[in-house]
Order: sequence, then C-alpha cells, then structure tokens
Amino acid sequence: MALAGGRLRLRRDRGSSAAGELVAWYAERGRQWLPRRVGPWAERLASPPVDLVVRPLGYRWGSCSDRGALNIHWAVMQLPAALVDYVLVHELAHLREPNHSPAFWRLVGRVLPDYESRRARLDEWGARVWLPGEAGSADGAAGG
Repeated sequence: MALAGGRLRLRRDRGSSAAGELVAWYAERGRQWLPRRVGPWAERLASPPVDLVVRPLGYRWGSCSDRGALNIHWAVMQLPAALVDYVLVHELAHLREPNHSPAFWRLVGRVLPDYESRRARLDEWGARVWLPGEAGSADGAAGG
C-alpha cells in the first residue's frame, strides 16, 4: 500500500487483504506521527512522558492505562488534526483526573478552550470514519 497523489493505492492482487493492509497502514502512520503530536500537549498539561500505543479499541477513540500509557485507536488517523489533538488532550487529562468530573473538563479547557466544539465535531466525524467489519475487529464508527 502506498500513498500517491493524495490517494492510497493497493495492488489488485492484494484485494482480498485490503482491509487488513489499510488498518496496518493507518496504525503504522499513527505510531510515527502521534508521539510527536502528543509531546507538546503532555508538556502543556504537565503530564509525565507517556508511552503511546496505536491499536484497535472497538468504539473508543482512546484510553489510558493505570501505568500512564495512552492507547489510541488507529482510526484516529482518519480525523482532522484538530480532532486528533482533542483525543490526545482528553486522554492525557485522564492521567491526572480519571473520570469526567468538572475538574477534568476544566483541565481539558485550560489547554483547549474550544474543546466543546471539537467534541461535537468528533461526534459528527465518528459516524463517518471507516472501520472494517471483519471478525475480531470493530464494526461501525469509533466513538469517545
């Protein structure tokens, strides 16, 4: 699979494995790009350095572990950068505030004053992202 002229190109003889190859392509791009993207947000939130894992998460855009690792759905790579940032900030904020309390939303709002509009746009985008319908993977769109 290759990106050429703004389009993903897949050899015809690979058509039967296209969904898996596309997932792998998005995941690899996420592993390359997201760590550079999360760094400045982690600094702004005074978050310790985090491990970032790109993987399928069913209907969730992201999650964080008790050990401080961020899990980001590979489908996030289909979103505009401003919405990717919202997902990253949301998960980083959970490292300090584990639930969606008023303190959590104040923390998110401190670094993303427009988080409410981004959150609404993410809901709209969630209905449009591509996810494969194969066994063992999510069906439909990812969500928050």
